[in-house]
Amino acid sequence: MVGRAPRPGLPPPPPPTPRLPASPPPPRPVRLAPLGKAVCNWPFGDPQDDDFHFCEAEAEPGKPYCAEHCNRAYTRSTRGEEADEAA
Repeated sequence: MVGRAPRPGLPPPPPPTPRLPASPPPPRPVRLAPLGKAVCNWPFGDPQDDDFHFCEAEAEPGKPYCAEHCNRAYTRSTRGEEADEAA
């Protein structure tokens, strides 16, 4: 075997013990906004926490979020503008 140094006078190492894969905790159900209602789907908190919820304010037409959260979600990138100015 390449890279293995001899071990004179020492017993051979024990065989490796097989590791069982850690089982993840079962997923918790996430309460979604009621279907058919145009409500904001902006999440608050960690889906694993009991107090996880959605905004549920009136959504903007054709958008999944209310006006406040649309402003946060849909922003214009300034990267392209900076590259144009440098050229």
